[in-house]
Amino acid sequence: MTKIETQFVIVHEEKIFVDEEGFLDLRRKEISDMDEIIGLENIQGLKTLWLGNFDEADENPEIYKESYNTFNEFKIIDSLKPLTYLDLSYNLDLEILPENLNELQFLEELVISSRKLKTLPKYLINLLNLKALGIVECRALEILPESIGNLRKLEKLYVGNCRQLESLPESIGNLESLKMSKIEKCSSLISLPNTLGNLKSLESLEMEELFSLKSLPNSIVELKKLKVLQISECALLNSIPEDIGNLKNLKDLSISDCNLLTSIPESIGNLESLKMLKIEDCHSLISLSETLGNLKSLEELKIDEARQLISLPESIGDLKRLKLLRISDCASLTSIPENIGNLKQLEDLIIFFCNALTSLPENIMNLSSLKKLFITIPDRFNSLNVNIGKLSSLEDLTLIGRSLTSLPKSLVNLVSLKTLEITCMSLLKIPENIGNLRSLEVLEFSYCLIKSLPKSIGDLSSLDGLFIDDCKYLSHLPETLGNLKSLKILRINEARDLISLPESIANLNQLEDLTIIDCDSFTSLPESFGKMQSLKNVEISGCVKFKSLPKSFKELLSLENLDLSDCAFEEIPIELFNLKNLKTLTLAGNLFSEYEAEIAQSSLAIIFDYLKSKLAINIFISHAVIDFETYRIKDLAEFLEQKDEVYRVYFCEEDLVGNIDWFMKEVIPSCNLVLFLGTAKSIHNSVECLYELELARKHYKHIIPIKGIDISWKDMSYTEFVFSHYHPVKVFQYLVYRSTETLPGLQITYTTGLGVYSLTLIFEVFVCEFARL
Repeated sequence: MTKIETQFVIVHEEKIFVDEEGFLDLRRKEISDMDEIIGLENIQGLKTLWLGNFDEADENPEIYKESYNTFNEFKIIDSLKPLTYLDLSYNLDLEILPENLNELQFLEELVISSRKLKTLPKYLINLLNLKALGIVECRALEILPESIGNLRKLEKLYVGNCRQLESLPESIGNLESLKMSKIEKCSSLISLPNTLGNLKSLESLEMEELFSLKSLPNSIVELKKLKVLQISECALLNSIPEDIGNLKNLKDLSISDCNLLTSIPESIGNLESLKMLKIEDCHSLISLSETLGNLKSLEELKIDEARQLISLPESIGDLKRLKLLRISDCASLTSIPENIGNLKQLEDLIIFFCNALTSLPENIMNLSSLKKLFITIPDRFNSLNVNIGKLSSLEDLTLIGRSLTSLPKSLVNLVSLKTLEITCMSLLKIPENIGNLRSLEVLEFSYCLIKSLPKSIGDLSSLDGLFIDDCKYLSHLPETLGNLKSLKILRINEARDLISLPESIANLNQLEDLTIIDCDSFTSLPESFGKMQSLKNVEISGCVKFKSLPKSFKELLSLENLDLSDCAFEEIPIELFNLKNLKTLTLAGNLFSEYEAEIAQSSLAIIFDYLKSKLAINIFISHAVIDFETYRIKDLAEFLEQKDEVYRVYFCEEDLVGNIDWFMKEVIPSCNLVLFLGTAKSIHNSVECLYELELARKHYKHIIPIKGIDISWKDMSYTEFVFSHYHPVKVFQYLVYRSTETLPGLQITYTTGLGVYSLTLIFEVFVCEFARL
């Protein structure tokens, strides 16, 4: 929101602006007294003041505790009177609300939170425009005032974590405008008032973690406008009102973690508007009423962890509008009605970990609209007795089973299938013609006994992701893998017999992510690996025999993230040096020397500098000290060091004093190349230059002579005599400097650890061109 430059307060020297809509955010500013908010009294048109410590986006507000606001008293001043929203959430030390709170006559939303607040003030009823009231973390609060029923405009009421609260006032039934109420984590709340049924405008009622609540008031069935009813973690609740079917507008009914609940009333079949029914973690639920089939509007039915439930009602096949059916973790469920095939609108069918099932209904194949099928095969089955190939609309198939040894042959007929996930611990083989699944985009095999993939996998022209997890005996990937032109993600995890990837993998020019983890036998990547120019992320970790990269790896110029941890590298791979777009590099757990292990844990800049020191050349510039400024020796050195193929450039500075012989003896033997600047001084009158050339000859260093502007070629021929005399020093090229033309540049080639590279010598004053004596 746009801030208004003239409207601000100062808190602990921080300037905090009011936005153009009158919003002032002072959350978590370590304020303990109103006087710490300097300038608040001068603010005009303030609508929203956020002094709380809680944001709904915070998963754990406690982590911000050190910066909490900690009021023990709150004052109302004139500048606050236009407020429409006041948030005091998680001000846990607030002992009392101010007596003049009722002066906030425009207030529409109020959030209160304090562990010390025992009562709410009676004058709260004077906030006649209040539409939303939140009472949060008031752990000492024992009672709500009867006068709360006078808040006739209240539309939202939230009561949460008020652990001493045992009841709600009867007057709550007078809140004629109330549309939404949520009561949660009030562990001492024993009952709800019967007047709850008077809330004629109520559309949503949520009750969660009311551990002492034993029953719901029968009047709840009179909430004619109720659309959402959610009951969760009410551990002592053992029944639902028999006439719940009177809630004709109810669309969403959720009952979860009510472990004493054994049945659902038969009248549930009268909920003609119900679209979503969820029964979850009701471990004592024995049966569901046959009237369930009367729910003609039902679109989603979820039954999870009903551990005593033996069967589903036959009438489930009558739910003509049902789109999603999920049955999971029903440990005693032995059968699913055959007429499930009548659910012509069903799009998602999930049967998860119902291990007592004796069979799967064959007419599942009649579910013509089914798009997603997720089945956990019971342990007694070693094959799937359903012709799933007839599910012509199926797009997403997941099969999980411990005993399944083969996949149904009809699987390859699923022409619309986009995602196939197989987790079968006894599966020995993949159908040879799996390549018929031309629409497949994601293929995943987990915990299978397969040793190879069929060649036809290369025909999966739409495949975007291939995931192979914990297939320990997989030893071979077909060359046809390279035909997967759409593949972007390839992940192989714990294929302990896999030695290498096929050469054809280099043809995967769309591949962006490659992961190979804990493949104990994996030793190498193909030499052509560097052709995959789209690769951005590579992880090869925990592969204890993998110890080198192919030379072409340096060509992966799009690579951004690389993990080579816990492998067998003895040195930091030099191929990494070219990867200039790399953002993260992990090398921990390899077999480096102590020194390299320390380098490997450093920043990318330090690692690259270290690799450059191993690969690039060092150059010594031999020159007369008097020529240092004229020929800009320092600028030349700095330019050369910017090149990948040059690591360090040494020279004798203009003001170098001390033991110059010692400096030359140390440096020249460590260099790969000597640049000799031939001038009148260096050729005819520099003992130092001659000594440097002598050291270069002695240590077999290459010399490139450069002719200065104050000597002739005849003088340089004397230099040639010097070079020839100290054979076998090799003269590569001679350079001529002229000061009368603009600068083009000159290329000199030299072989480094990175290959044959060019050294480009650029001077702003001179023209460089090739010449020979």
